[in-house]
Amino acid sequence: TRPINLSNAKPGTMVIKNEADAIPFPIGINVLRLQPANITLLIDTLVQKDLPIHPVIEGEPAAGYELGSIKLRPEKLTVSGPKNILESQLALKTYVINLDGLDHSTTLQVQLNLSPEILRLIGETVVSVDISVKERMLTKTVRGIPVNVRAADTPVTAVPGTVTVEAEIPENLIRDTPELAMLFRASASAKDIKNSRQVNVTVAGVNVPNHVPIKIVSVKPEKVSLRILKRSKKKKSKKQ
Repeated sequence: TRPINLSNAKPGTMVIKNEADAIPFPIGINVLRLQPANITLLIDTLVQKDLPIHPVIEGEPAAGYELGSIKLRPEKLTVSGPKNILESQLALKTYVINLDGLDHSTTLQVQLNLSPEILRLIGETVVSVDISVKERMLTKTVRGIPVNVRAADTPVTAVPGTVTVEAEIPENLIRDTPELAMLFRASASAKDIKNSRQVNVTVAGVNVPNHVPIKIVSVKPEKVSLRILKRSKKKKSKKQ
């Protein structure tokens, strides 16, 4: 073996001559020639760098769904290596993650797609990828939702009797519902009402299994007039 002293080495190219006395041989052996005559070393500064990991995705989730978020664990790696390699490395990337037809959230184990230089430094590396897929929401204006009068002690009618709602509804639910007004319940409370007056209208979306909740954006009108209906008096029959 040829020992080399690197205690005073500096970044750059270092040429070391292979002289006859540089390599120890047993007594009685005369060195006539050494090949190669020189050893060339490329000395570089050892650095440490945090490299973010970027997911590479392709494809689209199933109809009516969209990508909510994608999170990597870990989100970055700390890599130690030669400065000339790491200073030009801005980030690490995964192999392609295919989203085609995905209709639910999932967690995958994905390898990093590394250059040969980085692969030699850190080896094959796997990260966890949390993929959140959600239903695509569409904003719709739905008219003709009947107002149900609650807690009435006396006959009461609501004027107007229907309201219009603007809401965010899952796209798949819109496709599967023949009449969107069926997805809403509107009500007005007549509790303790003695005279006709205006009250607030409460509108809620119907909870449909396997779908995210409907989000109410606005209700028009926000108030309805509750009008007390007069009871019709029964005529007394004359006794014969």
